[in-house]
Amino acid sequence: ELEAILFDSGNAGGGSSSDIAGSSTGSSNGSSSSSSSSSVPTLQSYVRYCSNGRAALSPDTSRVLDSVVIPCAGPVSAATSQPVWLTSRCQTGDMLGWGDAAVEAAKQQLGPDGLASYHHVVLVLPRDWRLPPSSDGAAVANGSGGGGCAGFTASGEVGVPRRNADGSPAYAFSWLSGERYPMFSNYFHEMSHNLGLLHAGTANGCQHSSDASFVMIDAAAATGGIRYFLSYRDGTTSGVYDSTVGSSLHVHGHLTGTARRRYTDTGAWMDSVHVAALAAGDVWRDEQTREGCCSK
Repeated sequence: ELEAILFDSGNAGGGSSSDIAGSSTGSSNGSSSSSSSSSVPTLQSYVRYCSNGRAALSPDTSRVLDSVVIPCAGPVSAATSQPVWLTSRCQTGDMLGWGDAAVEAAKQQLGPDGLASYHHVVLVLPRDWRLPPSSDGAAVANGSGGGGCAGFTASGEVGVPRRNADGSPAYAFSWLSGERYPMFSNYFHEMSHNLGLLHAGTANGCQHSSDASFVMIDAAAATGGIRYFLSYRDGTTSGVYDSTVGSSLHVHGHLTGTARRRYTDTGAWMDSVHVAALAAGDVWRDEQTREGCCSK
């Protein structure tokens, strides 16, 4: 099921040399289910579209491992006499602990050097993993989970913090809540963090990315750090991904200094924001500087 989401039809499979290692991860108190299905479009085609053909996700350089089971808790700390991480808690240390445990479990399938050529390790968590068990063992669908996990959706490390023995970059973690496994933009967003990219102001990752135009309007001095730039994507190539883009010209604000914002839900920094989409004949001006542009 997961491979049908990730890869174009006829390309599902795994390779021995890889760029991304995905795992459908469970703990000893939960597991993820799978069944055969097909899905078009796929994450492979989404990456190709969002990068304008400059990046590739391929089953030949990827590996999906099913039923990767980790303990419910990490080792006990000598200092606190408490587990250093828990699957029922979603703090940064817990998530890193899941990742390390999943890597060790993956090595049982791949061998000790099986992850040597992977640069992304994506943990797809079990469906309903955040919900507490009821008395009969069924999930209680009340939207509340233990340890602050109820609001967790996805996360990714910024950059690649781990190094191989020779000093070269090893891999970075991304985490995806199980019910979001078919959402292409979540994978793309979190793996882009692994590449060092920070937050932009659009929910769908590549929705307002630059194609053939890039015009900077330098209004930073008057607006406390905001620079504006324009972009557009040919509406005929947007396909099923960018239903709101069409042939509009898009205005973005690049946020620096005191203009940088925080997301209200996660507290993460946002480094750009989508300001406006201009149809033919529309005019936009920054109200502080009166700098402006118009769509032809």
